[in-house]
Amino acid sequence: MVSKLGRGTESLQLLRELRCVLFADVSGFSKLVGEVQMRLFCEHVIRPLGFRISESHEHIIDFNTWGDGLFIVFDTPISACRFGLQLRDHFRTDFRSLGLSVDVNIRCAIHAGELCVIKGAMANGEPYVLGDEITLAARIEPIVRPGEVWVTQAVSSNRGVQECQDFVLDDLGEVSLAKGYGDIHLFGLRRPQDLPITKGPNQNATKELSSSLVFAKLSTMYSDLIQRIDSPDLQKSLAEFYSTALELHTG
Repeated sequence: MVSKLGRGTESLQLLRELRCVLFADVSGFSKLVGEVQMRLFCEHVIRPLGFRISESHEHIIDFNTWGDGLFIVFDTPISACRFGLQLRDHFRTDFRSLGLSVDVNIRCAIHAGELCVIKGAMANGEPYVLGDEITLAARIEPIVRPGEVWVTQAVSSNRGVQECQDFVLDDLGEVSLAKGYGDIHLFGLRRPQDLPITKGPNQNATKELSSSLVFAKLSTMYSDLIQRIDSPDLQKSLAEFYSTALELHTG
């Protein structure tokens, strides 16, 4: 759908388009204090992130960053899912070994729906994107566990996502949004070789558990080790260990 918005002698073109929204936030960012830590954060987190955005520019309609937050509008759900997992993979880096004083990790929410795209609305000619679907995606991101990518049913039901062999979707069921905004059906997005994503015992964004950071690092170590070990017996033992840890983490 296309319409015109009057503005003096000019007019802006308003398009209603089916797009996909990604919101991401860095857990642990608020604990980084001082100029040195900010420089290291920019060097090892923000700069590589900028490269990944540039590599995906043909699929990106709009994007913005502020502090440790990231907002991107993609052309399709499958483009957003690919980027979300690339983002997650980058945060499997051991940032402490690079000088950061705390562990940092990413939480990422992806939602699809009809957005209003106003062409040429900004002074630099870039589009302005708005809509209720953006608000919904923003409310999902705070409840995502660090190190994970969660998507809505609108994304999981997309044919391209369902047919893609690079993704696996774990059904998390109905999850409560932060600040009493109701419940929504969500799915955990992962690669086939990753362990299943489960619905944790605490989805309250105001009570983020440090154990989530520890478990995210354990998951990373497991995924890396299981691919390097050739012995079936060792693989079995490692899988049993991780299964026990998973049960303890999820209660």
